[in-house]
Amino acid sequence: MANADVTRLINSDEVQSVVNAPKDGPGKHRVLKKNPLKNLGTLVKLNPHAASARRNAVLLSERRAKERAERLAKIRAGQPSGAAKRTEEQKKIAKSFYGQLVVDSEYQGEDYEVFDRWLGTAQ
Repeated sequence: MANADVTRLINSDEVQSVVNAPKDGPGKHRVLKKNPLKNLGTLVKLNPHAASARRNAVLLSERRAKERAERLAKIRAGQPSGAAKRTEEQKKIAKSFYGQLVVDSEYQGEDYEVFDRWLGTAQ
């Protein structure tokens, strides 16, 4: 059997009536995977709560921006910003604590001198 015979057999009406019709077009291709971190619709398919969470985040951001703008406007106008001031008693306690801290850091004694030599910072 020669190649011409095979071609004639394949193209014959009997074979072609049984064979499936040729498919048109380039064929199917794989769908591009979308990144759920960048595509909200894909994220919602994975996590339905993401839509409301994103909305809440946007609302919170807007509310904070508005509050910040109001605070800045007050400060620029010279009004008190609402920040808590330290009382005289708190200032007195802080001064005494810092004074005691300075006194303790200036410790001079035989234990300190031994430790100072051990560190190698003795003069």
